Amino acid sequence: MPKTSSTLTGGTGDVNPQWYRLAIPSQPQVSASAGTVVVGNATVTYPTPVPKFPEKKDRAIVMELLKIMWAPDQVFNPVSAQAGKSTLTAQLLTASSPTVIPSNDGRVVDFCIINEGVSVATGGPVFFGEVSTLPIIHDLTDETGHGVLIATDNITLVAQAAATGIGGSATVTGWQCVAFLLYRFKEISLAEYIGIVQSQQ
Repeated sequence: MPKTSSTLTGGTGDVNPQWYRLAIPSQPQVSASAGTVVVGNATVTYPTPVPKFPEKKDRAIVMELLKIMWAPDQVFNPVSAQAGKSTLTAQLLTASSPTVIPSNDGRVVDFCIINEGVSVATGGPVFFGEVSTLPIIHDLTDETGHGVLIATDNITLVAQAAATGIGGSATVTGWQCVAFLLYRFKEISLAEYIGIVQSQQ
């Protein structure tokens, strides 16, 4: 059997990735009348599951994120035969935030957006994006199996539900979000560790 590459495992020999579950529980409904937008925000912070002490001099252990499986959920209740829209946005951040932030911010590791709406013309449900193919799985590795490194002490899951009333009222009820992180440990130099922490905070 060929020897496992130390480059792929980052020197730790961790070849068995684990799932880390982050969850925002069911949130209160948000309702918008015609011509208005109403949003609700929720956030939860978890510690990164890595040792908090160096195993070797001038070396640090960090979280290597390989994949994210998003499982957001919302119940959209527009007025029949009227236009309305709901948008559920979820982000994984390396710093805490009470609301979602611009997706091009350096603290955003990954995100997903689900839109659902109803048209005035048909009055029937219209689905957008990946809402019909849940869960949504994002592969964060490069072409050689290396993932995204997270060096902060905590990671944050933040979600926002927005109800938009266009021709009538719209309500989003029972919205929530769960994210499953597939990760493993990786050993890096202290200089690289400090640089990652600075960029992610």
